[in-house]
Amino acid sequence: MSHRLLTIAAALLCVTSLEAGDAAEMITLRYGQNAASAGSLSSLPLTIAERKGFFVREGLHLDVVPIPGGTDRIVAALDKGEIDAGKNATPYLIQPCSRAPTR
Repeated sequence: MSHRLLTIAAALLCVTSLEAGDAAEMITLRYGQNAASAGSLSSLPLTIAERKGFFVREGLHLDVVPIPGGTDRIVAALDKGEIDAGKNATPYLIQPCSRAPTR
């Protein structure tokens, strides 16, 4: 589980790259997280990245949005545009096929 979160955190860090001394504005990223797991061990990589200032260093203002419920609610928040990314929102990346392939 923490490997998945590390992967997400790494992807978030790669969203932007600022050169030293660049006066560009911070990019706000609304990150949906299951409210029940916010203090759990699976959130440790995100917590460390925030405390170490990794997001700020990369020009990101991470706005963690607590989402009550499970993955389906995170996916719904993504669909509504309430968040930009979300923890455990893997189903959002998988688009349903409108037709089954024929052979």
